[in-house]
Amino acid sequence: MSAPRIKVYGSGQEITVTADAPGLRLLGELLMDLASTGHDGGHHVHFEPGINGFLTTV
Repeated sequence: MSAPRIKVYGSGQEITVTADAPGLRLLGELLMDLASTGHDGGHHVHFEPGINGFLTTV
């Protein structure tokens, strides 16, 4: 299986997320983790290559 590919664009007050199928599944897992573990404010995820060890940009 290829590495998940996710890209996030920001402009003003809007963001756009593009991803391939593995990237969408990974993004869903990350969002479910954030929703289910009771994180306080301030938690964030890096999508830059090499950070978190598993994400690459499109």
